Amino acid sequence: MRSWKIEEVFTPRRAEVNEAIYIQRDGLERWLRDAMGSALHVLIYGDSGCGKSWLYRKTFKDLGTTYLLADCANAARLKSFSKEFEVVVDRHQPVRKTGYTEKKTASVKIPVAEGGLEHEASYRLAAKEPFERILELLNKMSKNKPSVLVIDNLEEIVSDKDRMKELGNIITLCDNPDYAKYKVKLLIVGVPRDVRTYFSKTLHQETVANRLQELPEVGGLSKDGTHSFVLLGFNTLLRYDLSPETLKEWSKEIYNYTMGIPLRLHELCLHVATLHSQNRKDSQTVSRAGWRWAYQSMNQFRANIEVAMNERHTKTGRRNQVIYALGQIKRETFTVTMVEETVKREFPVSTKGRALGISSILAKLADMEHPIVASTGKGRAYAFDDKRYQMCIRCMLRKDGELVSMARDDQE
Repeated sequence: MRSWKIEEVFTPRRAEVNEAIYIQRDGLERWLRDAMGSALHVLIYGDSGCGKSWLYRKTFKDLGTTYLLADCANAARLKSFSKEFEVVVDRHQPVRKTGYTEKKTASVKIPVAEGGLEHEASYRLAAKEPFERILELLNKMSKNKPSVLVIDNLEEIVSDKDRMKELGNIITLCDNPDYAKYKVKLLIVGVPRDVRTYFSKTLHQETVANRLQELPEVGGLSKDGTHSFVLLGFNTLLRYDLSPETLKEWSKEIYNYTMGIPLRLHELCLHVATLHSQNRKDSQTVSRAGWRWAYQSMNQFRANIEVAMNERHTKTGRRNQVIYALGQIKRETFTVTMVEETVKREFPVSTKGRALGISSILAKLADMEHPIVASTGKGRAYAFDDKRYQMCIRCMLRKDGELVSMARDDQE
């Protein structure tokens, strides 16, 4: 059996699919396979790090589908999708024929002999515009079979009306016979959802919306999926021979910290495996790795949480209690009432019979220079400005009775 290195198993920044530890997502993969056979273009959405790229790359490999990637971030930088398409085509086809020279010989009769006069004529090939060029390249690469143009990082242009209008025109053009002959489907990938509504309402392009279908959101792995990831990574590949009980505890703690988001799973498990390889094997292995992970990979989020916390000499540290409670909430959005109930459950002594001022504390956390939470605009509901704040809270805040503090190097 092959001996795997830690950095071969847990690969948080690897663009290509790490098939050794890829966890099948049968429902989403089936949706994508079915969508490839429909007449509509496809939108995949989900939070950053949830595995959207690995999902379509793995599915396309299994299907034998040819695809090329155009990046919205580059289109925004170049202020044009056309320029981004040129970059992609030139990267895959650096030399292209733009014209040709033809030699012609004319017969000339003279009294002594018969000879020829030779001359050259140059011809310029009609240039295709960049979008057609990329479709033509895909068609050539796929040998005239259906292929896919992936337009990734949609979140980079969703607030740019010019680029979104350009994207809408691209979607519409795919039905034009001059472009449809190349048999290319668009796959649009990004964080924002409900882009169909954006096109139909914001840009008044119902025809664009009617050409798109959105797949179900790509979220984190389930608890069972996380357990499969932990089992495969640590026992099957790295051969740590962890007991079923240890695997269960590690999976539970790792899921709590990462929420099953694949990128975060790779990041955290890299730290867990590193500690284990250093013989740091005890009941605190995952929590110590969580501290390292938060400190190294989410340091700015940790720093912003520290800024928001009460000074250490504060007797009760109500704001600390609220921040800790926010880490325990399982819902993506939460109300003032939900936070208050969580604070009372976690800190029953110091909250008994007291007005907690939760609404005021949440408003201050949302009004910081780097907000930890943001109002959803619906009643008194809030959500984390970035899920990494909640991950960081779970990794780094420790409760000692009724007091909450930031875990530090002494945990090492």
